[in-house]
Amino acid sequence: MSKKILTLFLLALMLTICAVIALGLGSVSIPLSELLNAVTGRSESYSDIILNIRLPRILNAIIVGAALSCAGMILQAALRNNLAEPGLLGISAGAGLGAILVFMLPALFSFSLLMPVSFVFAVSSTALIFFIAGKLGSRTSGYVSSNVIILTGIAFSALISALNGFLMLVSGSSLTQILYWLNGGLSGRGGMNSMPLCLSLLSE
Repeated sequence: MSKKILTLFLLALMLTICAVIALGLGSVSIPLSELLNAVTGRSESYSDIILNIRLPRILNAIIVGAALSCAGMILQAALRNNLAEPGLLGISAGAGLGAILVFMLPALFSFSLLMPVSFVFAVSSTALIFFIAGKLGSRTSGYVSSNVIILTGIAFSALISALNGFLMLVSGSSLTQILYWLNGGLSGRGGMNSMPLCLSLLSE
């Protein structure tokens, strides 16, 4: 067995163990025997909690983690730099700015537009970073290097993060929702929430 296959096997095993532990832990603790009975359909005591609440959230967490890993891998391969990732380049900050505006301006944005607006801001941030890097690169060396793109992204991230911090400071009653969204949460995540995540993962 090669080292790569062994590593993948151990990671998959650890993920499975963590998922099983997560199924049993919570406000209601469920023993392992009841987990097996609920999954196999031999018992309905905790089946609603396991199959409709905890399992969808665990699957969403796994898919989100995989999508973030793929996003980082794509950026690192494209820019040929192991430091490249959405948070460092300001893409995440741009998406956060879109979400903050949705929470702060309910008269302009419906809450159902939270994900689309955040996505548009993330894409726009990416385009703006590459545009600025292109201008800077053409003025200095005549071409755009990955280092220029990364440094531009770092500066852009700092600027947008500062703007996000200011908006949160004046957001008033929306601050709790904004912090919850920016920090991430799985509350209320069901099976249908996995569909756009799966599509984004397949596109990567």
